[in-house]
Amino acid sequence: MYIGLDLETTGLNPKTDHIIEVAIILFDDEKIIEEWTTLVRPPIQVPAFTTHLTGITNDMVKDAPLFKDVLETVREKVKDLPIMGHFIFFDVNFLNENRTGLPNVQLDSCQLAQAFMPKEASYSLEVLAQKLKIPQPGAHRAINDVRANIELMWKLCAHVRALSNEEKETLKPILKKSQWAWAPVLLNILDQAIRPEDTLIQNTENANPSTGETHTNLKKLTQETEPPFLCEEGSHTTQDLMDYALAQEESSLLVLPYLQNLPSHPDLGVLKHPNQYLDEERLERFIEREVLDTGSTMLALKASLWQKQTVRGEKTEIRLVKDEGSLWYDICCQEDDAGRSFYKKAQENAFQKKVIAVSQLHFLKDRSRKEPALPVPHNVIVSQLEELVRTVESAWHIRLSESRFLSDVERLQKENPKHKEILDRVDLFFCINS
Repeated sequence: MYIGLDLETTGLNPKTDHIIEVAIILFDDEKIIEEWTTLVRPPIQVPAFTTHLTGITNDMVKDAPLFKDVLETVREKVKDLPIMGHFIFFDVNFLNENRTGLPNVQLDSCQLAQAFMPKEASYSLEVLAQKLKIPQPGAHRAINDVRANIELMWKLCAHVRALSNEEKETLKPILKKSQWAWAPVLLNILDQAIRPEDTLIQNTENANPSTGETHTNLKKLTQETEPPFLCEEGSHTTQDLMDYALAQEESSLLVLPYLQNLPSHPDLGVLKHPNQYLDEERLERFIEREVLDTGSTMLALKASLWQKQTVRGEKTEIRLVKDEGSLWYDICCQEDDAGRSFYKKAQENAFQKKVIAVSQLHFLKDRSRKEPALPVPHNVIVSQLEELVRTVESAWHIRLSESRFLSDVERLQKENPKHKEILDRVDLFFCINS
């Protein structure tokens, strides 16, 4: 049994804004059991933007009860059941700011969608409901939003039940040691028999839109020029550079500021920085941690399912939200990793192509190593050379700042050999930043 809950408010700040509508629905895994909703009279006028969003006017709430008059009813309806909602922390914060005092487990359906629909551009309830064909008449009225949210939860649960047995067995060890509020709910769902209506939710694939660019024939433009040369033709595009590289008799290295929206071609190998690829062994070690908090659990679930489906293992294939972005660096490839990684696969594939495309930063970092990994063929084509210069300047500024800082630390240690507190702080800094 669960409580679906939603509020409409005069604004977003629970300390200064006010509740104008409450909706509570008691439901289980299959059906709605009881519904309750009420308008609430705020101590201020309903702002125009709130009326525009929700349709709730000052006339509608002028005879409604104050929140203090419905507070006990809210507590009685909610009891000690888990509270489910979209961005539910927002709603519960408002209730607790109004002395409701709800220590209940909070199940955020947005987090559930982020874990099992990892490629969506938006996780708003309205967008997800539209994608999953969930009826949503009167959106932004509390009771209608709760109904739509319950349907969303049911569809996500059906998706989990419809996973393969192999995928389910992959997720169970993660959830058993997870502190995520959804973990016990999902463990129960994973043990349920699949139902005839259960289906997998198809992930959104991001397509590269047509740019409508005009193109320049760089081979023709430079046919009387011997390399190396600097071409300052301002109208050429990435497509033009790639066409030029493909037209050369020998292999080429194409160095670009960024690799987004690079046109595909069977003779082109795109090689991103190692940290843009999943490392399978590091993911295994990440999952083996004794305890997983909410962010770690969501990333572990998402990455484990994605790992079984992906061919390239590129970070851009999934959407990382909130803490997942920083946690990604615990599971991505490192330049000196010897284990299984999608970077090594991408590298092997790229090195077989006539043209290899890399970012300027990746190129510079590789060339600064004692043993560079990137091959440097006869043709090296650098796009937007001024960006390359700026990247070099930035790197030197960082390196010089680090050197100056380390020199100052060394001097501090020598001048204060008996000041343990200072030395401990220095050691702590290196522990945190190592």
